[in-house]
Amino acid sequence: MSLGRIAALALVSSLVACGTGDDPPQNPALECTPSCDTNARCVVEGDAASCVCDDGFHGDGTSCVDVDECTTGGATCSPNASCTNLPGSYECICDEGFVGDGQECILASPCADGTATCSPDAICEIHASGYECICKPGFTGDGESCEDIDECATQTDQCSPHASCTNTVGGHECACLEGFAGDGLVCEDVDECAEGIASCGAFASCVNTLGSFECVCDEGFAREGDACVDVDECADGSADCAAEAICTNTSGSYDCSCPAGYSGNGRHCADVDECLRPLDHCSPYASCANLPGSHTCTCIEGYRGDGIDCVDIDECAEETHDCDPNASCTNRQGSFRCACDPGYEGDGRSCSADLCTLHEISCPSPNAACAMDEGQAVCACFPGYVGDGTICNDVDECADGSAGCAEDATCTNTDGSFQCACDAGLTGDGFVCCEADRGWNGCGECIGDTATGDSDLDGVCDSDDQCLGDDGDPSCPELPFRGTTAGGNDRGWFHCAPGSYATGLEVRYIAGKLLGARLICKDANGAETGRVGHYGSGSPDTPGPSTDLDCDDPLHPDDRLMGQIFTNEEYVHAAGAICGGAAPPYRFIEPPATTVPGAITRYNPCVGAGKVVTGVHIQAGWWVDAIQLGCTDPLSPAP
Repeated sequence: MSLGRIAALALVSSLVACGTGDDPPQNPALECTPSCDTNARCVVEGDAASCVCDDGFHGDGTSCVDVDECTTGGATCSPNASCTNLPGSYECICDEGFVGDGQECILASPCADGTATCSPDAICEIHASGYECICKPGFTGDGESCEDIDECATQTDQCSPHASCTNTVGGHECACLEGFAGDGLVCEDVDECAEGIASCGAFASCVNTLGSFECVCDEGFAREGDACVDVDECADGSADCAAEAICTNTSGSYDCSCPAGYSGNGRHCADVDECLRPLDHCSPYASCANLPGSHTCTCIEGYRGDGIDCVDIDECAEETHDCDPNASCTNRQGSFRCACDPGYEGDGRSCSADLCTLHEISCPSPNAACAMDEGQAVCACFPGYVGDGTICNDVDECADGSAGCAEDATCTNTDGSFQCACDAGLTGDGFVCCEADRGWNGCGECIGDTATGDSDLDGVCDSDDQCLGDDGDPSCPELPFRGTTAGGNDRGWFHCAPGSYATGLEVRYIAGKLLGARLICKDANGAETGRVGHYGSGSPDTPGPSTDLDCDDPLHPDDRLMGQIFTNEEYVHAAGAICGGAAPPYRFIEPPATTVPGAITRYNPCVGAGKVVTGVHIQAGWWVDAIQLGCTDPLSPAP
């Protein structure tokens, strides 16, 4: 049975049920008389009851006749349907080639009736000319035959570049790769480091990467398997230490340290010249030779030992001297002295018989003495006399012009000599006479300023103010006070014992200031006779140890103190020594460096060649405010 027929019958059934005469009257007291037709119903309106034919019938109610809707035009069948009248109703049946409920009939479709030859994976579409089979999305083909499209293989999927594509029948699925999160179409990187997902071991840092992460070993560590282990930069040579440095490996790094004998930060190490600093530990009677990172001590001539401890060699006792057989040997520190025996003359290493002494020869003239001349004893006139030794007459140097007095001096002959005296208003030794406001430097020259010794008038008494134009021979006039006499108290003069002179300075410092100084005094034989000078009262701080500035060190045993070097601004900050012998060159023991801004180094040498220091004048409070040295002619060496 067609769908149209079924629908029409349902409508008829409804109409029949509605028109039965079995419905009870609305007002039980009223009844339709005569009785209603079987296709009618009794309807009560007010106090009246009447029979009304059911739908699909017409009549007076007591007699009802079926209405033929097919012929009366009351049927609503499709133009493409046939109408069949039924009691109280009608039926619409779609014509052949059409389908529908009879009221609506459309052209019959192969898509609907299953006669189309479309693939199960295709959509059947009706057209005026027939039907068309179209493969569903995700399939490809002619509609009758459709094959699944592998969007993953053909790269026609919509997945994120960071997603995996899985083909399905008629479609595909996108899933974010590990390390990404999202719906597969959009995938965002997961920062495992920030979210704490990553698990890096000790000595490593987490670095996020696209879709993953890396565990990067900290500096100073390297990956070994899954762990970061310390790199021994010292062993693999990657440490940036100096070639001389000691490399010590540490966890993740290394340390460089300069070894003993070098100074620096380990990256750079410089050799320490122990010989220029009080680090050599050599004996005072040894010479120091610097070596890379070290030094050697070698006992100087006249001493023996390992250089750290050197003892004097007694050449006389060991008979290693070279004195003449007619000379006596006297041992001295580091050396020995040869002296010809009585009756012999010479330097001690070569002695010849002194006939004058052996035979006690006396000369007739009181102004002559016996002397050896080419092995012969002869009488020779003293200097200032002329004759054959038997008769010696005075030479009048003033008369013969040999005196050499200055033009502004008066020459006075004396027995065996003469005297030169500068004229009134002049100063000098008679050989050189200077104007009174200039002065004489004791070396045969006039100087510019008697108060400062500034011979070149540059305002400073320094190593350019010398006697003979030689910078190695600095000498000024009588030494003035150095420092300031405005502070402290005048402590007076301190002199070496008679027959002694200074061979060095003993100095002591406190808080970067000179606390005081003492002269180291010795006699002509080199034996110390005492130390004279003054130390200030200092401060609550304990002063450091004293330091000896020895001019007569083992390398220069005959040198003496011949002046002072000092640094000052208002008071004396530090002191040094000018050392020398009977003739240039002179040596300088420089004062230690001072950190006082503006401190100036000045040289303060004795007047005249060969003069030595015998006294010191000090003005001091807590420390030395001013210092002055006293000079004198050198002592004759001991016999």
